Parts: sequence; C-alpha cells; structure tokens
Amino acid sequence: MAPGRALVGGALVNRALASRVLVAAMAGAAIEPAERAPAAAMPAAAPETPIAPAVPPPPAPPSACRVAILHPGERDLLYGPTTLLAAATCPPGAAPAEIEFTVDGRPAGTARGPRFAVTWDAGGAFEPHVVVARLRDTDGRTDSVVVTTPGAAVQESVRVAAVPPDLVELSVSVTDRDGRPLRDLAASDFVVEEEGRTRELLAARPDERPLSLALLVDVSSSLRAFWPVLGGIAPKLARALRPGDALRVIAFSGPAYLVQEFTADPDRVARSMDRFRHWGGGTSLYDTLAAVGTEMAWSRDGRQAVVLITDGIDTLSRIDPARLRDYLRRTPLVVETFLTRPQSRGAAPPGRYARALESMSRETGGTLRRVDNAEGMEAAFRELAGRLQDRYYLAWRSDEAARGGWRSIKVRVRDRRAVVLTRRGIVGRRPVGEFLLGDLRRGDTAARAKAAEWLGGLPVEGAPAALLAALDDRSPPVRAAAAAALVRIREPAAIDPLVAMLREPIEGDRVAASEALLSFGPPAVPALLAALDGAATHEQSEILNVLAGIADPRDAAAVIAAALPPAPPAQAPGGADPAIDARARRARAATRLWALGTLGRMPVAESLPALEKGARDRDPAMREAALASLALQATPAAFAVLRRLGGGAGAADEIATAARATLASGYATLAGDGRLGEWIAELRGAAEFIETMTVAAADATGGWDGVVDGVGGRAVAAALLEDLARRLPAPGSGRARALAGRLRPPPG
Repeated sequence: MAPGRALVGGALVNRALASRVLVAAMAGAAIEPAERAPAAAMPAAAPETPIAPAVPPPPAPPSACRVAILHPGERDLLYGPTTLLAAATCPPGAAPAEIEFTVDGRPAGTARGPRFAVTWDAGGAFEPHVVVARLRDTDGRTDSVVVTTPGAAVQESVRVAAVPPDLVELSVSVTDRDGRPLRDLAASDFVVEEEGRTRELLAARPDERPLSLALLVDVSSSLRAFWPVLGGIAPKLARALRPGDALRVIAFSGPAYLVQEFTADPDRVARSMDRFRHWGGGTSLYDTLAAVGTEMAWSRDGRQAVVLITDGIDTLSRIDPARLRDYLRRTPLVVETFLTRPQSRGAAPPGRYARALESMSRETGGTLRRVDNAEGMEAAFRELAGRLQDRYYLAWRSDEAARGGWRSIKVRVRDRRAVVLTRRGIVGRRPVGEFLLGDLRRGDTAARAKAAEWLGGLPVEGAPAALLAALDDRSPPVRAAAAAALVRIREPAAIDPLVAMLREPIEGDRVAASEALLSFGPPAVPALLAALDGAATHEQSEILNVLAGIADPRDAAAVIAAALPPAPPAQAPGGADPAIDARARRARAATRLWALGTLGRMPVAESLPALEKGARDRDPAMREAALASLALQATPAAFAVLRRLGGGAGAADEIATAARATLASGYATLAGDGRLGEWIAELRGAAEFIETMTVAAADATGGWDGVVDGVGGRAVAAALLEDLARRLPAPGSGRARALAGRLRPPPG
C-alpha cells in the first residue's frame, strides 16, 4: 500500500456492502458514468449532395500540458474532508488555466493555481470513488487523468467478548512501582472482582496472543516537530514485536492517512514514515480513534492496542468523548496516549481535553503520558514497548453476561507492591447492530446521525425499518444520514418517502432526497412521475431536476410536456375568456421555464420541438432557457434547430440574432474542449457543419461571422472543410472543397 493515503475518520461501514458508484456487486447499484453518452438525435437536414460515412480524422490536438493527480492515489481509502490535489507540467509557451475535479461524475471543485487543490467531503463511509482531474490550458485545450480509489472490506461483526458469551477475557499489565514487569504470577496471585463479586479464574498465564498495534499520530501543524522523532521510533517499535505481531501507522488531521498497513518489517515502516507529507488542517481525533479502534476489533484477532500521539485538541469530530467511550467499551482495545505540548502555541491544551483523554485511556487499561520534547517521547516509548508485551491473560465465566450493559471490573495482585493496569469494565455481548439501532432511536443528534450512517453498511436485522422511521426524525442531519443509508442498502420501500421528502420546505431535506433518488436511479422514476401530478411549482422543479439527472427514457416525456407552452383556454359562452388565476399562470410559466432549462441535460430528439417553440416564445426568459439547452445538448440536430432559428443570410430579428450567438457559443465550446474534430467526424455532424458554413459563406451582412469565429475563424473552418473533402466521395468532396475556398481568407 502506498504511504500517506487517506484512510478513516469516523464512520465504520462495510464498504463492500455500501458502495454507490463502482462495482455493482459491491452495492447492487449501477455504475454512474462521469459523462453520459448522448441519446439518438433528430436527423439533420440532408445536404444538397450525399455524404458518405466519414473516416474519423486525427483527434484534435490535446493540450501540451499534462495533468497528474497527486492525491488521492489508486489505493487510498477516502473519508470525510479530503484534499484533491493535482499537478500540471507544461513545456515552454504553454500554461495551465485551471484544473476541474469531478468525483463519481459530479463536480467537486475547480482550482486555478498556483496550487491545484480543492477540498471535497467524501462523507462518512469507506466507499470507492472515481476521481477525474481535467486540465484546461490558456489556449482552451485539455488533458485529463483518472484515479479510481478502492473501498474497504471490513468484517461485519464486533467481537466484544469471546465465545461462549459468558466467558470474560482480559489482558492485564502487572509491574512493580518502578515500572518493571512482574513475571511468574499464578492464578492464586490475582484477585478479580466483577460488579463487586469475586470471580474464580479459569486461566492466568502470560498473554501470548498476537498483538495488533496501531500508531495513531496527530499531524496538525502544531505536532509537526515530533514527526522526525517518530520516524526513528516507529521502526524500533516494529523491531520489538514478537512473531505474529504487526504494527500499523495512521496519521490524521481532518482526514486520516494510512501511512503503513499492518507489518512486522521495520524497514517498511521507516520508508513509509520518510515518504509522508500531509500536514496541517483541523483535527478529527474522536472520530478517527473510534473508527480505527472499532475496525481493528472487527478485523483483527488477538490483542489490540492503539498508541495515540496528540496535543488533545479536537476541532472537527462528529462524535463527542462520551460517544467515543461507548464505542471503545465494545472493543478489547487498549489505548495508550502521549499528550504533547502544542509547539505552535507553547501552552498545554485546555484541561477538558486532557481529562477526556486520560479517562478514556484508563478505562481501556492504558495510561496517559505527558510529553514535552523528543527526549521524553523516546523514553516513554522504551517503557511502553516492554509493557505492551509483558502482560497476563485472565479468563473467567460470568453470571452477569445476560444482563448486558456496563459491568465494572477490578483486578489486583495479592502482593500490594504491584501496579495493575487493565480495563475498568466490560460491556455484555450486545450485537453492534442492536447497539446502533438503540442509538438511532434514543441517542442525541450526533449519535442518531452516526448510527444511521453506519447502519447503511451493516446487514443488521431491523435496520431498514428503523432507517425509514428516521426519515421523520426531528433533526435534518439525521434525516439526511438515513436517506443516504437507505440508498446504500438498496431499500426499495424508501423511494416513496424520499419522493415525499423531495417536496419538503427545508432545503437540506430536498438536497438529501435528491441525492438519494439520483443514486436509486431508474427504479425511482415511476414514483417521481406520479408525484408530478398535483405538485406545486417549486416541487415540480425539484422533481424534474431529479428526473433529468436520472435521464431514463420514461421521464423524458414528462419533462418535454412540462416544457411545452400551455394550450389556449377554451372560450366561455358569450365569447369571454374564462377567468385565469394570475398565480396559476405564473406557476405554470415557472415550471415550463425549469423544464426548458432541464432539457439541456436530456439530449433526445423528442425534446427539440419543445425547445424550438421555447426559443420562439415572446418571453425573453423562455427564449434564453431554450437556447441554452440547445447549446448544451450540442448534438447535430440541436445545432440544426439553432441554424434554422438563426434565419437565412441577412436575418437580423431578435430571435435570429440570439440563435446565431448561441450557435457560435456551442461551436466555441466544442472547439475549446478539443471535441470539434470528433464531432464533425460523425456523419450527422459533418452534414450539419457543412450546412452551417454554407449559410455563413453566403452571408454578406456579417451576421454569421460570429458563428465562424466560434469555430476558430475562417482559416480553421476552411481547414476543417478541406479535411472533410479529402475523406468524402464525390460530389460531397467537391462541395466541401468549394466551400473551403469561399471561406479561406484572401492571401496577404
């Protein structure tokens, strides 16, 4: 695994079950392409002479610049706020203008340098993603690169206690008062109390179970000075492991980065530490610790421990210390905390941070150590390395297991000089799904939202019904989390309530419902179409927007119908017009305006009559929306409509002028994106291009000069026509060549 890749920050879901966007087997969802292929377009007007199918010309020259994605990498696991970082390399004479990022086909942001970076929220699930960086240079030419990041496959159950359920197992550290381990202790040396009752030990022996150790390092700016020290300590820690043990290194600020996956190789740890470069930002301490700890409990056998190095200040977590404690109580994790003095502030963190971390560490059987400098950290690590290995395994059977909940534990050694460190209690073997369902129903807002998020990735009995109920939660973040979770588990019963949620007055609800329904895709179309009838104006706009995003053939008719002008009202007796409510007229016009704008994302031939009518409407707003959609479709049939609207040579009315300007913009966009040559290579594109240039060449008024300029000017248009002439049979080749001669600028 590559060092420095983003890993976790707070959510723990089975990504193999939760994915929305990549492999269908991972989530049952269709792959969502970055760019949808245009549907079949209306045939263009036939040229005067037949044109044979064109042989594709050489592709338009790409940008001389090259773009590379620096972060994320192909093996990065993304969580929470994530930096998308790209670099541009250009030869002399070329320069990048901007780099646009998309993730899973949706815009994530545009950077214009000098540092091409944007921040994008990957959410709280370990989902795979498709990241695209598209560079546009100062000449309008482009280059792009794609990185596909994986999902995390974690196990689906938490081992809170070993089987059988009433068997309690502890890992215990026993030292003298100087910190030296006490060895050769027997069961008779220990006294164990559970809920105040003495227990008879079944086993008391050196704990030789494999150790999974995570080194979790805060890399906010204030901790940067400690990294060189850790670069030397971490390999030594790996060297101190026993056969079967493994060390993992994770760095975190807002996102978390997997610096090194579990390994026992000190050299690999050293190389990974040397390559790490992600620094700065806020701190998501509690979320990251909960995620890392619980994932280890799900996926690792034997003993588990985390060595946490932090200044203790949390600025971004979605859970609080109390909720973190609840998560850690359901794992066998031991947390050893090194609390550093923030170097940038020169003062200790507020006491509440330190108290929260100390309480959490001691409850798991660990300690909190205050470290002010590199020497102190090295000394603390030397002491810790021995104490993590010299431990005892204790086991007994409990008659309290069926009661569930938290049960206090006290362990002492009959020799009063001994110092014993172990967990302060255990939680009964309550399935994590049951725990999350309880949180979803009865927790505070943060707990309910987190439970909804995590239930989207676990096969928990009762989760669909609980998540459906959570769509009516009083908190918008919980409703949004429930909507996203229902999509991940592909719960069909969620579609109708999500459509209803789309009509809610709260914007956050509408956004959450829209994203969820888009992810459901075609199965949501019938409910969306049914909801159009009787929907208010703003509700129709939301529904049409989702239908356009799904782009299913069944929804095109509904959007086209909404884009058509209303039928004239029937005449009332006596010849008087019926009374028409002004508000109703405005509502109908607003819906039509939205539909005309929406059709730009639905390039189907059936939409063109509605768009042509819209472009001829008396209302300037309707005309503008229709013309923009025709340009956005960018099919030969759509450009043919714009050409007809532009009138013949010399047409100068308002509609014709706007149509020609739109057509010029459409050609300019194709040329700027480097797609014009490919567009003309298609038979219909070639035919439409020749028709447009024929009108432009015959124009003596200058009204079509803008269209020619959109192509790139007369010289570029002539060159494109000459290329067509070389590939077309007679008489089509002769027509293209003659037209090129008329457009070519005179010499000199």
